[in-house]
Amino acid sequence: MDETRARYKEIAKTLASQIKSGDFAPGAPFLHQWELMRNYRIDSSTAALVCMELKKQGLIRHWNGRAYIVNLHAKARDAAPIVAAIIEKIQSGAIGPHQRVPSLTIVQKEYSTTIWTARRAINALIESGWAYRIPYRGTFSVPEHLWPAKSTYGISPGKPDLSDCHGIADLENRLAVHLGFPEAHERRS
Repeated sequence: MDETRARYKEIAKTLASQIKSGDFAPGAPFLHQWELMRNYRIDSSTAALVCMELKKQGLIRHWNGRAYIVNLHAKARDAAPIVAAIIEKIQSGAIGPHQRVPSLTIVQKEYSTTIWTARRAINALIESGWAYRIPYRGTFSVPEHLWPAKSTYGISPGKPDLSDCHGIADLENRLAVHLGFPEAHERRS
């Protein structure tokens, strides 16, 4: 199984670089699974894994129920520059404390990227401690005194449950505990 996993990852990486470099035109039909099987001498399950991996990366999509085509936004970008730009906006004050960070749609349009890359960028902001998500409300910036750069202990594993916060003070206390500020543990007790 490990050999199959390594093989399909290797093939998917090769095809992803070909798509990103423009070898496959956006909107053009992508290779059928039988073509992948023939070209790379792999079985049908490995070919299906390759297609699933490329689809997960947003490089191909289903068309007409059975075939794949190259996604129109196939030149998926790395989320790191987007994350850095949003962090810069938070640090400069362009996005104030507890203000919404750009939504997936806005990130997608502003940075000319795929929805998958936009989702990775927003999730990276949350995982790194620069933003938090309140279910059904949105994603918001963390206030300056809770920025990850100021925490000596680091972010706790898992996501904080912020759905039943009662005001800004309760919200900031839960964020502080999650981000590893020791004084927050004392206030919470």
